[in-house]
Amino acid sequence: MIDVMWAADDKKAILLDFHGQWDLHMLKLACKRAGYMLRAHEQRTHLILDFSENNGYLPKNALTGFHKAADQITVQIGLIVIVTVRTTLARRITQTLTQLGVTSLHSRLIFTNSVGEALYATGSLNSPAAV
Repeated sequence: MIDVMWAADDKKAILLDFHGQWDLHMLKLACKRAGYMLRAHEQRTHLILDFSENNGYLPKNALTGFHKAADQITVQIGLIVIVTVRTTLARRITQTLTQLGVTSLHSRLIFTNSVGEALYATGSLNSPAAV
């Protein structure tokens, strides 16, 4: 499952919370929801992808799905923060993005160990999760 919501009241970041099993169809729906939120907000917004509750589970072809989603990333999106304590997942995501030629995201891609750290990185300090 993938929940999509504002990461904090200041609406500086959208949180995509990946937990349990999910598939590419769910990823497409989550991207559509995030896109709708971005268009309605019309401000520079960060993305936080939280993989901390799904034990690093990625369905088959998930990274290809992320590549397709990356093609839709506009200048409106600031940082892309991936939350995971699994260094193998972080390495795998980075390597796959490089292999797929998505080097334009490298300067905006950050890895953290918690949503609180991600909120700090995006400047969303007014959130209770950042405390």
